[in-house]
Amino acid sequence: MKYIKYLLILILFIPYIVFAKDSVEIKSISLVEKSEDTIINNEPTFNGLTMNYDISFRLPTDYVKYKVLIHNDTDTEYNISEDTSFNNSNYISYKYEVDDILKAKSEITIFVTITYNKKVDESLLVNNRYTETNQAIVQLLDQNNEIVPTEKQIVDNPKTAIIFPVLVLLVVITSCLIATVLILNKKNVIKYISFILLISICLLPIIVNAIESLKLTINTNIEIQPSYKVGYLYEDDYIKESDLKKYDLSNSDCEIRYINSVSEENKYYYCSGSVIRIDDQEYYPNDKVELKSIQNNYLMYDINHNLEEISEGVFLEYGEINSKTVNKWRYGLLGSNSINNYIVNIEDKNIMNFEIIYEDYWELGQMIYVNSPQTFTMPDHNILFIENIPAR
Repeated sequence: MKYIKYLLILILFIPYIVFAKDSVEIKSISLVEKSEDTIINNEPTFNGLTMNYDISFRLPTDYVKYKVLIHNDTDTEYNISEDTSFNNSNYISYKYEVDDILKAKSEITIFVTITYNKKVDESLLVNNRYTETNQAIVQLLDQNNEIVPTEKQIVDNPKTAIIFPVLVLLVVITSCLIATVLILNKKNVIKYISFILLISICLLPIIVNAIESLKLTINTNIEIQPSYKVGYLYEDDYIKESDLKKYDLSNSDCEIRYINSVSEENKYYYCSGSVIRIDDQEYYPNDKVELKSIQNNYLMYDINHNLEEISEGVFLEYGEINSKTVNKWRYGLLGSNSINNYIVNIEDKNIMNFEIIYEDYWELGQMIYVNSPQTFTMPDHNILFIENIPAR
């Protein structure tokens, strides 16, 4: 019985005896470079051949690049599979760069780059955030350019899995030896053989996992922080075609008007109703934002002003284009919540922290009146200022 105990202990340590001597593992991960707005939520972690990244992006084209040092303590030379890559998403791209060969008893450097390449659709945001997890399995190839076997490959392609059947055979031989000893010692053979077979079956996943340990697993957790728009709404404007992209005219009525003569130089789009000029920049929560003054074009004409329709939706009129400065605004529930994606929250007044509020009706009806220039703090949603037109 004493010998049986020793043999059982030997079986339990077979995987470690085979694999404990040599290993391939990550030695270090270091930041190479990142874009200014990229945020490292947590420093990369690694264990064996698994690495984990936790990153936040803000702007499309934001990126981060890491250097991963892998140490090979084995006597085997490995290549890196060229066709292994991340599952690219619609918004995040992943790539790795690596030297061709991981030589025996040496190290290799892999560069992992993660890039935010397309603005996330707002419909995908959950709690004002978009989160994506991804994983890549980078296979190490041996000197015969064969993938180090995984459990599936052991079943599908036994030619590339020499170690696995050897280990199984070793377990079977050891089990037979124990059974022989039991028979010679006239023990309850059925009872002990059942026990031995159970242990052998339990050992197989451990052996397979040991073989699988030469895969480089890259896990990523990416969070995208959305940016938000600031809009300025007023009644009407004469807009050059080249400037139309600066406006949200989805709630406006627009027509082409030529001023004094039909020429490209004198061509304007006259838009009325709800003209919204969009700030050239988008902002993130807690950013300091400058409240803008808007230059609004209008037509000066004499008492005999005439509007001539020269084709459907196209008019000729006479006068002079001038501009005025719009710098008196109201902010609050009245009007804003019914226009596109502009909303007002009850906490906005405290969050936005205006320098000067000229009239404050927030407690009564969530409305305040402010003038530009001044600064405010950006909340976590699109905001709209509406021209404050004095009562006539």
